[in-house]
Amino acid sequence: MNLSEKTVLEIADLAEACNPRRSGPPVAVPIFSKDVLTRLRDPKRAAWRQSVEALSKNELCELTALMWIGRGDANEKAGDFERLVRKARSKQGEGAVSYVMKAPLGTYLRRGLAKMGLGDCS
Repeated sequence: MNLSEKTVLEIADLAEACNPRRSGPPVAVPIFSKDVLTRLRDPKRAAWRQSVEALSKNELCELTALMWIGRGDANEKAGDFERLVRKARSKQGEGAVSYVMKAPLGTYLRRGLAKMGLGDCS
């Protein structure tokens, strides 16, 4: 993996700062509510987006693969990493940054690192 563990953890921290975990069922929020508009202008969110946008195409593919491993929809394991990077590369387009930012990225990245035997698994 060319993407450094430190970079992954920094992105995970920023993602979690922007999207704190909530207990209970999801709450529907109108798209133009004051809360949503405030979140869009949040400097932490801007820093998070910039950190993801600063990744090279290959690093973004690795981040996406790590996210998929952490999400675990198809019971992906560390041995699937290279295949998932190739899959991410084949699907990468203009919306790649937005795609990873819609997920509970911090959680998925930490789980992915743990499955890869990396990161602070606490």
